Amino acid sequence: GSIRWGAGKALTNVATDERATYNHRIRLQGLTRGATYSVRALASDGESTVHTDLTFVADQKRPARCGVARKQIALSINDAWDGQRPMWPINGGVPIPEGELSSAAKCRLLTAAGQPVAAQFGELAHWPDGSVKWVLVTVVNPAGTEGYTLEYGSEVVPPPIPADGIRVAETEDGLRITTDRLQVDLSRTHFSPPGVVWVDANRDGRFSGAEQVVAQGEGLVLVDAQERRYTSTGAPATRLEVEEAGPVRTVVVAEGPLTGAAGKRLSYRCRLYFYRGFAAVPTVVSLLV
Repeated sequence: GSIRWGAGKALTNVATDERATYNHRIRLQGLTRGATYSVRALASDGESTVHTDLTFVADQKRPARCGVARKQIALSINDAWDGQRPMWPINGGVPIPEGELSSAAKCRLLTAAGQPVAAQFGELAHWPDGSVKWVLVTVVNPAGTEGYTLEYGSEVVPPPIPADGIRVAETEDGLRITTDRLQVDLSRTHFSPPGVVWVDANRDGRFSGAEQVVAQGEGLVLVDAQERRYTSTGAPATRLEVEEAGPVRTVVVAEGPLTGAAGKRLSYRCRLYFYRGFAAVPTVVSLLV
């Protein structure tokens, strides 16, 4: 599915969702609050294309303050891991009653002893009054921790942002992502996740040549039923950008072709998840049709 959209009656911008699905979700970036926009949604089954036109005003209502001064929700961790899991990132959605939370910035996460921990909060859905309906909680969980307390409200003051949070910089050929535990270089011309990786083994805050643990590889490789190989390094990535930025979790998304024999191509979408305090890069790859 795709949409054409623009300010006023113009349809000068294009946004697409190339997944084969009955329900598409496309986020429009760069809207101006209070401005009127036109949208044309298009869908195709390969033989015919249909479209629907509409207009809307960009205006997300938000309550001026939280509806509660301070409220707590107990969060438990139920892990099916056989044995004690090492430090591991956890992401989970928490429902919030209508009118209680004006912004995810009014949240903090507490240990069983009541001490705040480094966590990241996002807004997944909103109530009709603009208050937060679902908040996404992200934390890197140490071994042995059985639960936390989510605290939110107008009187809640989040802890300071960690000084050693996640940093992303542009390079001549892509992106460099640096956390407190690792450094990763991702190339646009030869996209090969997880990239070139260094781990700060001695925890001195620097990444030396001796600490490189992953070199540039062959990239994403797909082998079909006829034993033909397709790889992501055969052509440059068409998209390599930060999809979500934060001090505890940052998500980088890449898209591009998987090139194979006789110039045949498939397409991929790859998301790489970087966490403060976690020396690994969880990666999710999807084929686009």
